[in-house]
Amino acid sequence: MMLPMNNKPYLAFFFLLFLPILNVAADQIVIITHPQTQIDNINKKELNNLYLGRTGKVRQTKVILFQHKSDSTIKKEFLEKVNGMDIAKYEAFWAILKFSGRKLPPYISDNEQKMLGIISNKINSIGYIYKKNLNSSVKVLLELP
Repeated sequence: MMLPMNNKPYLAFFFLLFLPILNVAADQIVIITHPQTQIDNINKKELNNLYLGRTGKVRQTKVILFQHKSDSTIKKEFLEKVNGMDIAKYEAFWAILKFSGRKLPPYISDNEQKMLGIISNKINSIGYIYKKNLNSSVKVLLELP
């Protein structure tokens, strides 16, 4: 059976069908650290504990955490993947810890380029960016699915 000469409608359908899959792969989030940090990997449970203030260490190494601004898409996706919270719930959680004097939330970075700059210049720092923005100035600890 031969397809009609004009395959453009079929190609457009195929492209629209698979675009979400391609987009997800391009927007994968990676957890990064300084190349000289003495941590080579991190699991999701350790990451969750760090970003919920339950610990400030990864296997005996004290770390400095960075996060993105509350209005960023990457922060929304990160929180959903790591601890299942939305931004409002996460901010409320940290407000209680902060105002009770128990903990301070992770430092805030304005954007991914600033996050890369901070992490690449501060040993024992941990942050997250989209994989498509990754460069050799940082080390990947975890790729979130």
